[in-house]
Amino acid sequence: MAETSGLSSLPSRRGRLRGGDPTKIKRDRAKALADVAANKDMSTLDKAALVTATLPVIGDIVYDHFLAKNFSDYSKQSLFDFSQKSYSLFRKRWDELPVQIQHMLKYMEAGNWLYNYRSKEGLNSALSGMGRRASFSNKMHQATEDVFENYESFKSDFVEFFPELQNYISLEIQKIQA
Repeated sequence: MAETSGLSSLPSRRGRLRGGDPTKIKRDRAKALADVAANKDMSTLDKAALVTATLPVIGDIVYDHFLAKNFSDYSKQSLFDFSQKSYSLFRKRWDELPVQIQHMLKYMEAGNWLYNYRSKEGLNSALSGMGRRASFSNKMHQATEDVFENYESFKSDFVEFFPELQNYISLEIQKIQA
């Protein structure tokens, strides 16, 4: 049986916006660490760093997938138009972007990552690509298996989380404009 990425232990993002139970998040992180403990070649510190570094990245990519897949539920603009306008904005503000971001954006636009996140193939490609580009050993390419095995659970979490995020952002914008 292949090792998994520990993604099934990913703490819910909902707690961050609601001031959720930090002990639950701590327990979830501990469970995720236990999931990678089977790798005998890694030190405990390396295992902790792996979980800390990869789970938030994987969570972001999974949520990007659900947003892209259901974009019409959250925007009147099409996902394709949104992606093209985003790339255009990046190009207009190119000189303000860090060099590393400029380098990545060339590939992002060429592969239309924002649009392709909508499919399971795009999700797999994003996770595999992030795993290859990471400066540390990781198993992000194996996260797709965990995501697909728990797809409905992650989808449900996203559907509950995203409106809370939208509300949170609206409140923050109101504070800035006040």
